[in-house]
Amino acid sequence: MIRRKTMLVVAATVLLAVPAVALAQALPTPQETTYSYHPGVCWVTAGGPKFGVTTGHTTLDYGGWTACAGAYQAGSYKQVQTVVQAHTTGITWKNVTGTTLTSSLHTGTVRELGAYNDIKGVEYRVWAWAFLYEPNGYAGCSMHGKWGCYQKVVIGPVTTMGAVQT
Repeated sequence: MIRRKTMLVVAATVLLAVPAVALAQALPTPQETTYSYHPGVCWVTAGGPKFGVTTGHTTLDYGGWTACAGAYQAGSYKQVQTVVQAHTTGITWKNVTGTTLTSSLHTGTVRELGAYNDIKGVEYRVWAWAFLYEPNGYAGCSMHGKWGCYQKVVIGPVTTMGAVQT
């Protein structure tokens, strides 16, 4: 009887552990956040902060990327902008000078990555925005130049959770 109860407890423990592992693998990491525009069509992702070491300096790697599917991928221009924010005490976040990245306009997937020499004990987070320039379909729009035929849509912003280099 004791042996049967032990086997039942072990079997129940294994059954409970398997869904927890599957759930943990399905959840996004706290260092990456995605926002959708027309869900499943266009999105922007902020990545980082990820701490590393380059030539003896501690660095913070970060980035942002945007992509679209279907007709939006080929027919639209995309741009992504990222910035790192930091704070040492309280909740006032400030942009870190020199960390703003803005890509040029592309029709495909856009990705901008940067690195910053970080300071230990400071909390960092990454913000990303995407700008989608899509055809607006207005008659006579070309009279205003090429960009008169496009409307600008802001996707996001998104931010990652704060991380501290210890």
